[in-house]
Amino acid sequence: MAHALLMLAVLAVILLMVFQSEALRVPPTPTRRKVREAVVDLLRPENPASIIELGSGWGGMANTLAAAFPEAHITCYERAVIPYLWCRIFARNPRISFQKADIFGADLAKADAVVCYLSPWHMQKLEAKLDTSMKSGACLVSASFPLS
Repeated sequence: MAHALLMLAVLAVILLMVFQSEALRVPPTPTRRKVREAVVDLLRPENPASIIELGSGWGGMANTLAAAFPEAHITCYERAVIPYLWCRIFARNPRISFQKADIFGADLAKADAVVCYLSPWHMQKLEAKLDTSMKSGACLVSASFPLS
C-alpha cells in the first residue's frame, strides 16, 4: 500500500511539472555551474547589494550569488510549484527570499542587478518592462538568451 501511494505521489509530481512546463512555456532548467560563474564574474565589478533573479527554478543561481556577494540580498521569482517548494524547503540562507510570483509582475525598481535565465519568448516579453522599470544604473545579466 505504501509503495502504491509513493508511486502515485511521484506520478502526481511529474504530471504537475509537465503541465506547468507547458503552461509557463519552459521547464524548470538548472543553470550550469560555468554559466553561474560567468554571471558572478559579470556582476563582480558592480558589487550589487540587491539582486533580483527572474525565474529562479531550483535555486542554484541564487545560492551562487549569495556566496559570491555576502552583503547582497537576493529576491527570487518562480511560478512553477515544485521548484518553488524545493527552494522554500531547502533554502537556508536568510539573505535569499523566494516569491511564488510571475516574473512579469516583479518590482525591479530597487534592484542593483537583475539576473535571468529565461527562454527567448520570455526575454522578448520582458524587454519592454526592463526598459521602464529598472532603476538607472542597474545591471541586467541574461544567461544565454539576448534581448532583441
